[in-house]
Amino acid sequence: MATNLEFIKSAIGSDVNTLSITNCFSDKYDVYKIVGHTAEYRPTDTNVIDLRIQFIDSGGSVVSGSEYDTARLTMKAETSFDNDRQTGTTYMYGTMLFGNYDNAGMVNYVFNPNDSSSYTFMQGQGAGGYDTSNNRFRGAKQIGVHKSAEQITGIHFLSSSGSLNFNVTISVYGVK
Repeated sequence: MATNLEFIKSAIGSDVNTLSITNCFSDKYDVYKIVGHTAEYRPTDTNVIDLRIQFIDSGGSVVSGSEYDTARLTMKAETSFDNDRQTGTTYMYGTMLFGNYDNAGMVNYVFNPNDSSSYTFMQGQGAGGYDTSNNRFRGAKQIGVHKSAEQITGIHFLSSSGSLNFNVTISVYGVK
């Protein structure tokens, strides 16, 4: 993977359950790096949430149809690993998993989003903690594909539980 990055844009969400970054993909790059981190999510809640991922099409609409295939390996400190796979789903698994710890992070790569004649692919990894009383920590690796050949111009994140909000900073870089 190339090591030269060009900052494109970032977004900050405070106490939100969705966050969109629009017009961040163009014909300038074939590969994009998405970096995210969170601080303080519901400090008294022991639920685990992750930021699920959807793309935004050239018309500015979030692609929420059953156009994604996704898989994630979740590595849990307190029990056995989970290997989850879905086809024909409305989102891709995220890699930022968090609960009531102060920090979680992710690095994902998006491939060929501007190419309207091919699928858009994503892969990444992340880590986060939850349940401070039991010191539980989780890491994740993810792959996914948007199975519609169309131009993708942005990325949308949503809580795995619509009723649980989060604080997050997401930055998008072009990979040279």
